[in-house]
Amino acid sequence: MTIAISLARRGRITVVILITACLLIGVSAVRFSQPAFVGVPKVLTDFDAFHIAGGLAATGRLDEAYDADTFLIEQQKVSGVKSFMPWTYPPPFSAVVQVLSYLPIGVSYALFTGLSFTFYLLVLRCIAGDYLPGVLIAIAPILVINLRTGQNGFLIAGLIGAFLVALMSARNKRAGALLGLMIIKPHLAVSVGLLALWQRSFALLAVAAIVVATLVGVASWLYGFAVWKAFAMALRQATGFLELGYYPLFRMSSVYATLFSLGAGPRIAIVGQALCAIAALAVFVLALVKGTTARYRSALACAAAVMVSPYCYDYDLTILGLALAFVIPDILLRASNLEVGMVMALGWIVGGYGLMVAIFMEKVLDSNASGVVLGAQPLTPTLIAPTLLILYYFIALILRRNPLRVSTDGLAALGSFQERMGQEQCRQ
Repeated sequence: MTIAISLARRGRITVVILITACLLIGVSAVRFSQPAFVGVPKVLTDFDAFHIAGGLAATGRLDEAYDADTFLIEQQKVSGVKSFMPWTYPPPFSAVVQVLSYLPIGVSYALFTGLSFTFYLLVLRCIAGDYLPGVLIAIAPILVINLRTGQNGFLIAGLIGAFLVALMSARNKRAGALLGLMIIKPHLAVSVGLLALWQRSFALLAVAAIVVATLVGVASWLYGFAVWKAFAMALRQATGFLELGYYPLFRMSSVYATLFSLGAGPRIAIVGQALCAIAALAVFVLALVKGTTARYRSALACAAAVMVSPYCYDYDLTILGLALAFVIPDILLRASNLEVGMVMALGWIVGGYGLMVAIFMEKVLDSNASGVVLGAQPLTPTLIAPTLLILYYFIALILRRNPLRVSTDGLAALGSFQERMGQEQCRQ
């Protein structure tokens, strides 16, 4: 057994990560609710926006959350600082944050983050099996970002991963329901939806459509049909903000953000993004046409998911963890210890680049932990997308090889995901 395989299966690493995550959640909960207790000023992060939007929804003013100017005022009431975090989530997710807003923000954050992180870990464990520690090491910076900000990256990736597991297991009703729940962030579900369409899982798609229609109906009943007009207005505003460079591009993983940050105008950047999305989906479809294993199809779907939309942040790269989970046994069988270390290093750069830039940017430190200040952002080079493409290419080269070693400890038996789908842990 090589050093890389040994570390990737060392359960103590998972225990250490879990303990660290619990501590981080505890400290962050205090920072959300009582920042003075830990000697820091109140700064807004992503979950603050969740809580504020939920409070507006609870008082019948969700339409105000979708207006950037009004939402900015509400954010300023909380921190006393002008921040820029527009609310562009669809009304069904607004109903979720409304429920969360009934609790004090520290408790609400801890509950949401703790439960969604647990869900994500269970899905990863089902996919990666004993190689969960290796996956967690590779995406550690992404875990920190989501744990600290309270973003929904764990929830979204958990839904996608659970959908793919259910799809492989021919549980169409469950898979359809999970796909329908991706109405929360539909731009990240394009490739997985395409996979369901390719497999002609029409019953699955029908269930997904019913779930979407039900969620739309519930949201319309709660907030009125006019809320969809406000939501559409928010999307138009967000498009304008993206073209003006108001968002922290250095934390985005899209080709659009990279091109924009390198001086290309928004039109050139969006063309580059469109070409990237087409190429990613074309590679995915080509793999489907030529035929490949269920694990590789799923990994490719996850890899393509974060390359489609111009609006994709580092916290959405929890989906990258799913892709790695599907192929990590094959990587370890084919790569040297040095190559495995390079995969891990590239994963850290992809996940931690935005965090590193934020630490060293004075404007970011003076604004909030989400790295957003009011007005156009400094055009710091955004290197996440090119590094991500390098990571994809490097892994593809490794997976095209014949195995370098034969496992004597059961690793080879892990090669068939379909067989592992028969294990009880994935059936629950």
